[in-house]
Amino acid sequence: MGVGAPTPPNPPIAGMPQPAPNRPKQSDIDTAAAIIEKCLEIVTEDEHSAESIKLAIKDMLLPGRGVCRVRWNPTMITQPVMSADGMTPLPGPDGTPQTQDVKIWEEVGDEYVYWEDLLMDPVRAANDTNWIAFRHLFTREALETEFHGSAQYDKIKAMGRLGDLFKWTDESAAKSTVGGGSAMKTASKLGDYIKKAMIWEIWDRTNKRIIWFIREVAGVVLRVDPDSYQLSGFYPIPIPMLSIRTSDSRIPVPFYDVYSRLAGDLDETSSRISDLTKKIKGTGAYNAANREIADLLTLDDGKMIGIEGIDMMAGGLQNHIWMRPIDTFVLCLKELYLAQQQIKGSIYEIMGISDIMRGSTVPTETATAQRIKTSMGINRLQDNKDQVSNFCTDMLRLKAELICRNFDSSTLEAMTGEQVTPTVMAILRSDFMRTCSVDIEADSTIAVDQQAEQDSMAIVVQSIQAVMQGAQGMMQSGILPPDKVVMLSLEMLKMLLHPVRFARPVVEMVDDFQEQLQMMQAMQALMPPPPTPPPMPPPGGPPQPGAPPIHIHGHLHGHSGGGRPPPQGGGGGPPLGPPPGTNIQAPPGANPVQVPSGG
Repeated sequence: MGVGAPTPPNPPIAGMPQPAPNRPKQSDIDTAAAIIEKCLEIVTEDEHSAESIKLAIKDMLLPGRGVCRVRWNPTMITQPVMSADGMTPLPGPDGTPQTQDVKIWEEVGDEYVYWEDLLMDPVRAANDTNWIAFRHLFTREALETEFHGSAQYDKIKAMGRLGDLFKWTDESAAKSTVGGGSAMKTASKLGDYIKKAMIWEIWDRTNKRIIWFIREVAGVVLRVDPDSYQLSGFYPIPIPMLSIRTSDSRIPVPFYDVYSRLAGDLDETSSRISDLTKKIKGTGAYNAANREIADLLTLDDGKMIGIEGIDMMAGGLQNHIWMRPIDTFVLCLKELYLAQQQIKGSIYEIMGISDIMRGSTVPTETATAQRIKTSMGINRLQDNKDQVSNFCTDMLRLKAELICRNFDSSTLEAMTGEQVTPTVMAILRSDFMRTCSVDIEADSTIAVDQQAEQDSMAIVVQSIQAVMQGAQGMMQSGILPPDKVVMLSLEMLKMLLHPVRFARPVVEMVDDFQEQLQMMQAMQALMPPPPTPPPMPPPGGPPQPGAPPIHIHGHLHGHSGGGRPPPQGGGGGPPLGPPPGTNIQAPPGANPVQVPSGG
């Protein structure tokens, strides 16, 4: 190899997973993932994002459908087109300087969509949806800003028919339920004095276009926009959250419809309780011949008055006063309260809300019984929790895809502080969703249970101790080679920790350690074996060349005065080997060896 020649690449290690061909470097992939993670942290810290998600969840719980949309908002400015020197503006055909729109900043955000402002293709599966439509109300200024330059808008404006477009107000639009059903009760509070135009933004997935349509003036398409978002799913919304749906339609059934009859019974029972409570009063009658009796009910505590004309021998004062009995009312009220509790219990059973989740419990119940109730209530609500978690995850993925498709490198560097190289930018533009994934932890959408976390930590410690003790026993017994014992122990540890909450960091650390061990084993397999030691000479024969000398009785064979001297005194035990002067029998063909008697 000549001086300065490139070093050949290392050969692939057998048994190790090899990267796919044309795959970017792992460092570039990590940089792209870090950029998107930082961008998502910035866009989700916006208070409007959390508010949009909360409103969508309320829509899912009440009318039955909740949805948000993502928006990409670039900030554009008009700048003159410069010549090659960068200083002289280029003139246009009419002699005026040419101008161009330049993007100086861009943002991605959430927008809450009211459930009546969204129409969808009535299909059975979400993947079959061919169009969706958003309803907007534009003021005169907003309509002029949005559609200025549109041929149809300018035509209507030239005809003097713009006034025909502004027929709606917030109140009238709320009372006009385009999707069916009754108007909301708060429609009259939205205002009825600002006239607006109702425009429909229709996303046509078949032709990859956005149509701006108005129903007034015989229906006019104001503008048709291309698909500027370039999303893989085309639509700027995730799959909407639905309360209850069947397999034949995506029109949701609100939760209230499931127990509406019970809710009516509960309302009637509560009204009767209220009316009956008003009738339970301390009223009665007295003998009108003596009006001093009427003051008995208004006396202060501990005060007495004198009453004349009462014959105490003929029955006394009680024959002159009659109090209306309330025993019947009280019994009836108790039965009504019992019926009210039974109706509420039926509603809780239908909706899956246990008494523990409502903060109601019985002092005599054991902790095990309370945990069972809690787990049953959580299991009944698990589908809704998963739906909200998937909705939030899909919103993050839509934002990540918008950032990858549309953000410039300068914007990404300003937001994250990372260096965006052309390779990283290529990953973001084309390969990000294939090489990386956007995910949120399942437990991050719910409140952390402190007791569950403590129990999980205790299980982690116990699992590690049990695996280490078992590995030590297998090492001592020698059943398996040491490397196999280590790998088996790590797999058992991951198996024990997999169902434990909050054990993900430990499992990831075990995975990294396993990869290091596999790499070390593969490298050791490529190393040459150690040299074989030379064979030992036969008993009594001459030493082989290069072999160590044979020590007999502390003397070297064929050498006097060397080696270790014989032990002195009698405390060293009997001497090793034959006594001096003894002939050692050699194998056939070899000369006998005479053991010397002196030093």
